[in-house]
Amino acid sequence: MAPEMAKLLVQRDEINTRIKHFQEDCDHIGASKTPRGNTGNYDPSADGYWYECCCGRCGLRWTEDQ
Repeated sequence: MAPEMAKLLVQRDEINTRIKHFQEDCDHIGASKTPRGNTGNYDPSADGYWYECCCGRCGLRWTEDQ
């Protein structure tokens, strides 16, 4: 691997670590919660409901069960 590429990969890892810490420290106040579902299955017990969440401050995305 070229030294330039190795240096870029190290920088990327450092940035990803900083982003992860910022997202872990974020309180996610005002995060959007969009209800989603998978309905209409032959067996209604297989239907599922969840929220897709996104924090506008830190950019973290996650899901939550309803």
